[in-house]
Amino acid sequence: MLHVTYSDEGRTLKIGNRNIQIPDLCRIYDVAAFDDRAVVILDVYDCPYDFPNRARNVVAFDAEGNLLWRIEPMKVTFTGRDGKEHPHPYFGIEKHPDGTLWAFGAMGSLRPVDLATGRTGKPIRVDK
Repeated sequence: MLHVTYSDEGRTLKIGNRNIQIPDLCRIYDVAAFDDRAVVILDVYDCPYDFPNRARNVVAFDAEGNLLWRIEPMKVTFTGRDGKEHPHPYFGIEKHPDGTLWAFGAMGSLRPVDLATGRTGKPIRVDK
């Protein structure tokens, strides 16, 4: 498994001895480490409002720090300050003990994430 941390107020991802500057002017909210990649969720509330990847705020990097993918946007939308409909961003990520990745979405949904592509599977509802 990769050794992954983040620093510099959440703007630098460290994979092993490599420092990777996070693109998009957003801070890291959380990181999940896997054997060959690190998956990062960005804090969209720290991003500029017109941040073009607001709904694709989960990204994966390989051991060299190369961007592998951005998660696909959710189909659930909200009306923004600009009066337009926008997909909701993701709110969290979780690495399960079986090695799978899940992303927390809007309205209590939890979606499996394909580690190879960033595509999401059918959401399940998480009840309180």
